[in-house]
Amino acid sequence: MSTSPAVLYLAEHEVPDEDWANTPPSVRRAFETLWQERERLREQTGQSSRNSSLPPSKDRLQHKKPRRARTAGRKPGGQRGHRGVTRPLVPPEQLATPPIVVTPTACPCGHIFPADGPLTGAPGRHQVFDIPPIAPLITEYQLEHATCPDCGQVTRAPLPPGVPALTLGPNVQALITLLTGQYHLAKRAVSTLLRQVFGLAVSPASVIAVEQAMSAALLSPVATLRAQVEQAPVKHLDESGWPQRREPDPGQPATDTLKRGWLWSMTTPAATVYLIRRSRAQHVARELLGVADAVTDYQAIVVTDRHGAYNWLPLHARQLCWAHLDRDFLAISERSDPTAQRIGTALLAQVDRLFQGWRQYGEGLITFADMGRRLQPVRAAVAALLREGHHADAKTQTVCHNLRQLEPALWTFLRVEGVEPTNNPAERSQRRGVMKRDRTFGSQASAGSRYVERILSVIATCRQQGIDALTYLTKASVAHWTGTPAPALITG
Repeated sequence: MSTSPAVLYLAEHEVPDEDWANTPPSVRRAFETLWQERERLREQTGQSSRNSSLPPSKDRLQHKKPRRARTAGRKPGGQRGHRGVTRPLVPPEQLATPPIVVTPTACPCGHIFPADGPLTGAPGRHQVFDIPPIAPLITEYQLEHATCPDCGQVTRAPLPPGVPALTLGPNVQALITLLTGQYHLAKRAVSTLLRQVFGLAVSPASVIAVEQAMSAALLSPVATLRAQVEQAPVKHLDESGWPQRREPDPGQPATDTLKRGWLWSMTTPAATVYLIRRSRAQHVARELLGVADAVTDYQAIVVTDRHGAYNWLPLHARQLCWAHLDRDFLAISERSDPTAQRIGTALLAQVDRLFQGWRQYGEGLITFADMGRRLQPVRAAVAALLREGHHADAKTQTVCHNLRQLEPALWTFLRVEGVEPTNNPAERSQRRGVMKRDRTFGSQASAGSRYVERILSVIATCRQQGIDALTYLTKASVAHWTGTPAPALITG
């Protein structure tokens, strides 16, 4: 077993052994308790985005730079010899006016060119792109009234098919949802932008009404998208906090005590879907994956962190994120226990070797089989170090014990081609939700959370599918008001 940190502290400060031996047992116990509290507080204040799940925004100035500075050895900014990229010139038929010919009048040496003098070569082309003044297109529908000769009731004509009940057309509705869903603008900011740029008087309340109308329009296509994503062979799951001020989850009874909300995401190479629930427990993970509570076997591969909500997954259907493990190992290497420091440092070295092999495979330098053979020594070394962890401090013992229980899920990426050793796709999908949360402070009610789920799912999937989000939202809005099916997000 490792030497007590308190004993190491006494040795470091040259406290004689006889003084410690003559210390009353009650004082020894008090010292040990205070030492453990000191170590807990030291580790807590030393947490950063490098060694825990804290975001980089929570890092303090005293925290060191990342352990691995990945640099290409060149200064930031444009590089000498880099080929520039300019806006392509449009053909003459797309110009707003005929080209304006400008001739030189004088040479830098002082020579004056005659107006009708000869010109040399083809002219240089300089095109200026601008936007014309924007004015809204307003269409008025005059709904006539008629009195029934039989009953005397006055009836007003209904709106023609396809005309929205809102006073904003599908193009404006699509633009509003793009501004709130992709660019995460606050409702008052959207209202101000529409008035200043487009000359549209739209109140923040109207922005909310548009969001709810688009939420209804996206209900069916997002439900279809979720069913398609549930069938994917590999999925990446993650979750982060999401404030929801009022109302429980859909289908849940009203309660005075509302739990903290969470934004869940499930990402595949083809699509991403989101879910907001007031729980971070197993049943939400099952709901997102489309797996009933009674199901204990699962065949698709799910890449996650070590959160307990995923422990119901069979180990053969799970891949743990090595980026999260890298932070765990760094935290172990920074503890005061010498055994933990040695084991943590050795584990970090093995993580470096693992990512080196994975990068070589990703760059096509080695085959999938070659990667498996190269990483077999890494797998053996990690297993041995985790066994040694049982001789370190209590927290390190717990981490190593838990990882040994999950050991098969560490190496699924070596067994199944197409599985990544990190949960980076889910982490990237969570960034969109976090940016919206930080700018808009979450949602007030369940209806707002449903809108956030659907618009984030559509925006993320459009990006993955190469679909223009504004065009899709316009088509979805038109389909909703005309009563026709919305276009599919995944067509393949």
